[in-house]
Amino acid sequence: MRALRQPLCVLFSVCAFSFALHAGDNATSPANHAQDLSNLPPETAKLTAGYRNQLLGIATNFNEAIKTLPCAYLNQLAELRTQLQHSGELDGFLAVNKEVKRFNDAIKGDADPFEKIPEMPESVLVDKPDVLRKQQEQYRKLYIAQIDLRHKRVEDASNVYIKQLDVLQIELTKKDRIRDAVAIKNVVAELRKSLADESLVSQALALMQKAAPVSRAPVASGPPAIPVFGQAPEWSKWTYIRNGNFAREGYLFRHPDLPDQLLLDFNERNGRGRIEGRCEVESMLVDMRQRSWFGKAMEWQVKDLSTLNATFVLQARDIAAGEGSGPAAHLVLLTEKGVPLGEGLDVTLMWHDATLTITKDAEANKCALCWVEGKGKDAKKIVNLPANGGVLVRFGITVHNPGERCNTSITMQ
Repeated sequence: MRALRQPLCVLFSVCAFSFALHAGDNATSPANHAQDLSNLPPETAKLTAGYRNQLLGIATNFNEAIKTLPCAYLNQLAELRTQLQHSGELDGFLAVNKEVKRFNDAIKGDADPFEKIPEMPESVLVDKPDVLRKQQEQYRKLYIAQIDLRHKRVEDASNVYIKQLDVLQIELTKKDRIRDAVAIKNVVAELRKSLADESLVSQALALMQKAAPVSRAPVASGPPAIPVFGQAPEWSKWTYIRNGNFAREGYLFRHPDLPDQLLLDFNERNGRGRIEGRCEVESMLVDMRQRSWFGKAMEWQVKDLSTLNATFVLQARDIAAGEGSGPAAHLVLLTEKGVPLGEGLDVTLMWHDATLTITKDAEANKCALCWVEGKGKDAKKIVNLPANGGVLVRFGITVHNPGERCNTSITMQ
């Protein structure tokens, strides 16, 4: 806060320089500092205006990046509350209800200027249930990542600004405008000092907040919507067709002889769902072939292949004992007639978190299926896409050995 108490010059005036630069006992008085600024050559006005515009752009980008976080968080809480209710976990259900009220009150109330994240300070993080604590920590993680990125961009812009002044000082020296060059040299020295102790960045952030304050408007209530982070996700342009019983072998889908042994609850609008249940069937003959990995899957039709980009974030409460066990996740692309386009991605869920992605190559008619946390050839599959027509995206989860349990949440991004 020391830096914010110093006298601030008018950064956002194109005719003035930027900051009060001294701190502590040796600080330049406001009167003397104003006189120093009046001696700066007119060429500094253009550089200051450019710096100002950069800071405003950084502030705007930050506000755009975080404005959807509260809505997405409340959607996650709504989904979590439903899951806890269905599983009969009363304490967890009540804890989520309490958090929804607390968060809405925090969003609608006045921001605490001493908190990095006013609506989610560390003091409100719960101990139980674990799933709620994880959602709170994820919110903080996303928010702090944007704060750190903003800080880095302000530092970079300040460094560029200082280097521009250095160049101007050299040019003025060559033109025998020594007095102007000395004035710039003195101010640049103070800017560098302030940049080193971060007071320059602190003052820039404070002024950015005044020029482009973060909106804390109340979050609209209602049914969960498609989570939007800057723009509508590509998968929201796909057509959700259906879900049904699924077998890993051959990625067999909705065959009448497939066993029905897992439950699927999926919201096609917000891309969130859960597959859970217990393995009851070890093996059986289906469609003239012995199969032993059974579960549930979902299917989308993608007509515009340029939108073939999506991320499936999985959280598995029950994890597999090893490669020969379930649960396991499966992601495959097929022709519109249901023929697999090459090898799909099969991931045994031996950890609580897994991320599967579909990424379209913008310059070629290819697509990559990736398991983000995995390694080796099984973590990435390259698929050649058809020259004409669309494709089907099929995502499912299976179990393998009798008695195995599955409880996996799905979040599309």
